[in-house]
Amino acid sequence: MADAEWFLLKHNDKQTHGPVSLTELKSWAVAAKISPMDRVSNDNKTSWSRAPMIPELQMDWLVELDDNYLYGPTSIATIQEFISSGEIHESDTIINCLENKRMKVIECPAFTNFLAKLKNEAAQQSDAEVEQPKRMTPTVEGQGHPVTIAARLSYLETAVGELRSELAHYQEILVQLHEKLLDSRVNRGS
Repeated sequence: MADAEWFLLKHNDKQTHGPVSLTELKSWAVAAKISPMDRVSNDNKTSWSRAPMIPELQMDWLVELDDNYLYGPTSIATIQEFISSGEIHESDTIINCLENKRMKVIECPAFTNFLAKLKNEAAQQSDAEVEQPKRMTPTVEGQGHPVTIAARLSYLETAVGELRSELAHYQEILVQLHEKLLDSRVNRGS
């Protein structure tokens, strides 16, 4: 698997990137350039898997946001980016999907050194006014725009529409296969 060429299909704009090595793909995940909805392929774009399903990308974390909305699965690096920007606080809840553990960011050993470094940097700022940190709000496919309830509903309606379209396509194939089966039975009988 590691020697294969990988492709990344971005969910938000349907753009394909690659081919790249698994090492490069991992670096994209660490740089928070892969969202939970993106897909990857290592068989020349024949089949696609959601990025979090690839263990090597280590997208094993969920972030619990206000109103019990979950973001992820995502990587430690992405969570660190959210912490740095003030969108996630050390008191916010994260979930390790591999271990099925729910904890506060500050309780997670993966963030101990990172949080200490941030606190040290903040302490070294002299006379600089510290902006009030903003709370993370769900974003539309990583575009950074806060999601209103109307926007979230619109996104969900679009997703449901896409699923209905896909279901209709498969139902059409099923009807065609059923008709072929009936035709073959009729032809065998005559």
